[in-house]
Amino acid sequence: MVVRVTVVDSFAAGELIRLLVQEVDAEQVRFEPDRQQVCVEIVKSPDQAIGRILSVVEAWLGDGGRAPTDVEIDEHRYLLGARQAVQEAL
Repeated sequence: MVVRVTVVDSFAAGELIRLLVQEVDAEQVRFEPDRQQVCVEIVKSPDQAIGRILSVVEAWLGDGGRAPTDVEIDEHRYLLGARQAVQEAL
C-alpha cells in the first residue's frame, strides 16, 4: 500500500519525511520531486499505519500553519487539513 502526500517544495518534504520516519513503521519513505509528493510504502499493519500517517501529517500541517493538502491512499484522493482552514475563515 502506498500513501502519497502532496507538498509545496523539497524543504517541506524533508520536514515531513523526518517526522514520518520517526513516527511510522513504513517500508520506505521518499520524496518524488516530479510529482511534489512524499510517498510512504506500507506492508505491515496497513490500517494502523495509515491512521498514524494521517495523524502525523495533520499535526505537521497544523504546527506549521500550512494550507490543506492532498493525500492519496491507493489511488483514492482526500483533502487533509481542510477543517482547520474552514474554522479560520469563520
